[in-house]
Amino acid sequence: MFCHDATRYALFMPGLRKQQFAELGSKWFRLLYTATLAMAGCPDTQIKKAELALGPVRFDTAVDRSVQGSLRVARQDLEVGVYQASNVMELDPLKVSCWLNERPATVYGKWIWPDKAMREAVAAL
Repeated sequence: MFCHDATRYALFMPGLRKQQFAELGSKWFRLLYTATLAMAGCPDTQIKKAELALGPVRFDTAVDRSVQGSLRVARQDLEVGVYQASNVMELDPLKVSCWLNERPATVYGKWIWPDKAMREAVAAL
């Protein structure tokens, strides 16, 4: 699971294998991210702007406590879905990612909706 620090927008990618990590930013992450934006109702023009603005995808491991808390809550919510499935690989990454973003999260004590926050960020490009 990946989480955007400012918007708490989460992407769920089960079953990544070592050889797929080489293409994680250029292929897997970008495909899932743009698909979730489309499912959230972003117009195609905004999705294309977001994709161009991405550039090379960067992932960090320096996560502050607020983001860690949001990830913990998302993981707990995800565990409920995994518990209901017989195998985590049966879960649809697009459906799960959209579901994770359609629930409130906190950013430094302030409640936000990740899908709305990301749509606003994309619209501002």
